[in-house]
Amino acid sequence: MSFNPTDAELLEDIDFSQDIKGPALFVWWCGIEVGFVRPVTRHEHPEVRRKHKGHWYNPINFRGYFETKEAAACVLIREYVKENPDCEVAQAAIRKDYDFIRDYRQRIVDAVRKRMEEEEE
Repeated sequence: MSFNPTDAELLEDIDFSQDIKGPALFVWWCGIEVGFVRPVTRHEHPEVRRKHKGHWYNPINFRGYFETKEAAACVLIREYVKENPDCEVAQAAIRKDYDFIRDYRQRIVDAVRKRMEEEEE
């Protein structure tokens, strides 16, 4: 399946949530957590801070510095799809099959609950 959306098309389905331990933002695409992006902070190397202050990047799969968190998130999503071409959840997100994604997430929740109940017994 071809995946060539514009940034504007991707942004329609992107949400961010704050990491409770720092300035990073988790990136959610069509209800799937695909990774996180971080702003350049005072903890970066001084030269990086000077050159890229106010920029965003993905520290796990670095592809450069971006002026906005949205631009960094779009690159992150494209990399996620590229690295997981056969992932059924990624393919569902490409199709915008929200029912499949919701059911998939519910199966995970149910499996975790079942395991917790078994451990309590």
